[in-house]
Amino acid sequence: MNDKLKIGQKGDVLEIINKDKVFAEFYDSKGKQIEYRNKLVFEVGIKQFKLKK
Repeated sequence: MNDKLKIGQKGDVLEIINKDKVFAEFYDSKGKQIEYRNKLVFEVGIKQFKLKK
């Protein structure tokens, strides 16, 4: 996605915007929330997000 948010990054869906997009936050390998360009929450395409229980 960008240099901070990479494929396989762990995160949480905060809100479903519509059938195609969600708001999500992501965490680094130490469990710290990732901040990128002064943002903590990102709009992500639902197809870019793999949901797990």
